[in-house]
Amino acid sequence: MYLEHLRNRGNFAHNVEVINSGAGDLVPRKQPKQHSPGEKILHCTYCQGLFTKKFLWRHMSICKFNSRDKPKPGKTRVQALCAFAVPPPPGTKVEFWKPLSNMVQDDIYCAVKSDTCIMEYGEHLYNRLGYDVGQHEYIRQKLRELGRLLVCSKRTTPMKTIQDHIKPANFMHVFQSVKQLAGYNSETNAYKCPSLALKIDHSLTKVSLLVESCANVQNDYDAAKDARTFRRVYESRWNELVSAASLRTLQESKWNTPLLLPFTKDVQTLHSYLDEQQDFYSKLFTETSQQTWRQLAKVILTQVILFNRRRAGEVSKMPLSAYLAQNPSDLQKDVNVALSDLEKKLNTSGG
Repeated sequence: MYLEHLRNRGNFAHNVEVINSGAGDLVPRKQPKQHSPGEKILHCTYCQGLFTKKFLWRHMSICKFNSRDKPKPGKTRVQALCAFAVPPPPGTKVEFWKPLSNMVQDDIYCAVKSDTCIMEYGEHLYNRLGYDVGQHEYIRQKLRELGRLLVCSKRTTPMKTIQDHIKPANFMHVFQSVKQLAGYNSETNAYKCPSLALKIDHSLTKVSLLVESCANVQNDYDAAKDARTFRRVYESRWNELVSAASLRTLQESKWNTPLLLPFTKDVQTLHSYLDEQQDFYSKLFTETSQQTWRQLAKVILTQVILFNRRRAGEVSKMPLSAYLAQNPSDLQKDVNVALSDLEKKLNTSGG
């Protein structure tokens, strides 16, 4: 096993060098029967052997170098773990490489990882929002939107990179790619996915700003001029060609959406059930259990969400310090007069 591990480490170092340089032959753990491109193979995170994605999950379930106390990951989770095992490409931060590796390992992921502009845009988003783990999924979604656009453009237009998308001469190609990606119907003049067209609109604008700033730093004034000219063309034509139909499609879909209101009986049933589940609080005094604490936390979170009447994300991200830092001072007399008895009780109890 030591000799096999040493062999795998040597092959792993060679394969990483080949991947970063783009030249050379990869050395798999077992030679596949058919030729497999580099996008369809990954290294095992335990033994560092190179396998095809199709058989990677099967290997990791029986890998001799896997500690048995770890739970077996699912098929999609396996690829994310193994993608992060490979060192990040040159110029990519390790902090940004980790949330990027959690992306689904498909053609869109390969397009995102291989495009310089998309990676720079991802690092820009990570520098601004990466401190919040809850925003990592948002960053991956924005990158996948550009990756989907790039895959569609490669298939239908002569554009091969995202930087080609922000050249003024390719504006009509970009327009055609966005229409096809968002599912434009020429007969109804509506989009199947209008929000995607609007999101790509915003992302391309941000990418053009990043390209212009990088070009000015590198004294590449031609690229900076192309980015500025693209934004001028975009500001004059994009609303006419894309945004107007997208916004109209969104408004019409809201008109036809029925407004669903819960029955009073259902609301009463929910509150009665939550009141019954408050017994977990008394059980913690008699028996300390992790499962009981978890159930009590879920009940309290549900009650706070219902009381707040807002989005669940606002309550779930509220730290305990915000709840403990309540203002103990009494309300002013003129404010206290306008409150009902229930509101006065809630204010005095810190609810």
